[in-house]
Amino acid sequence: MPMNTASQLCQFCIDDYAGRLPALVPSLNINGASATFTSFGADVVLVVRGTDELSDWKLYNLTLDRAQAPGDSGLFYHAGFLRYSQLIYGYARAWTLAGKPLAMMVGHSLGAAAIQIAGPALGIRAIGFAAPRVIYGSASPKLACLVELYCALDDSVCSLPPFARHVVVPTWLHHPGPQPRDALVAHHPSNYAALLEMNT
Repeated sequence: MPMNTASQLCQFCIDDYAGRLPALVPSLNINGASATFTSFGADVVLVVRGTDELSDWKLYNLTLDRAQAPGDSGLFYHAGFLRYSQLIYGYARAWTLAGKPLAMMVGHSLGAAAIQIAGPALGIRAIGFAAPRVIYGSASPKLACLVELYCALDDSVCSLPPFARHVVVPTWLHHPGPQPRDALVAHHPSNYAALLEMNT
């Protein structure tokens, strides 16, 4: 994907956190999971929000045990991320079962964890920014090729949890300015949008 296109998609994450993302239908907001269908030109994109509530830490981020995905994949994921992805999967699946097109899923942070799991399960392209690691073991989802991840070298979230890995190798982005930077700055979606523009 061209970097400027990725930057535009990252802007959706910024707009979502700010509450100004245009929604095609009422957004998902259940058990701390948030996602919004929006338009990207002629396409429909599902924007999956990252951590924005304290409860997300207990329900999802800090649930570090392993959980096996349902079905016959036999893959083991970070249990909290798998739980979050299942809520996103259900929301997206209901949309596609109604015969509505869905071009891709986009997520930041916890949202980027969810799309690594839900995207391949649905057979939908998935773009993630500031993505944590989600999967254990050497096997990957059959459609992992649908996932694209962008991680900043100085964003520590992208290296967590330490014994897991991403479903695909991310594109690593380097900030040319002074290092190290503030952790919150490095992880913020506006940082990713800027880094992607620099690499256009």
